[in-house]
Amino acid sequence: MSIDSDVDSKEGVLKPLGLASSMAFVYVLLFVALMLIADKTITMNGVVLPALSVFLVISVIKSVFLKEHKNSPQWLVVGSFIISSGLAVIMMIFL
Repeated sequence: MSIDSDVDSKEGVLKPLGLASSMAFVYVLLFVALMLIADKTITMNGVVLPALSVFLVISVIKSVFLKEHKNSPQWLVVGSFIISSGLAVIMMIFL
């Protein structure tokens, strides 16, 4: 019996999430959790627009600084997490 190498790959139906998609998802999770803890109302404008901006900013940074789209350096991953979590805290305070 032979097993194809495609079976062992980690790609799902929609392929693995990229860095920008993951950080937008992190923003949404943190924002919703913080808004629930603070007992404030959650609106679509507070969730979707900043998540889209996080996605776009990280995608632009990745395309400008990385010509090769193989692996993201550690500074980009940590910086992206700081951007998304900081934005979640800021949006929770202002809304």
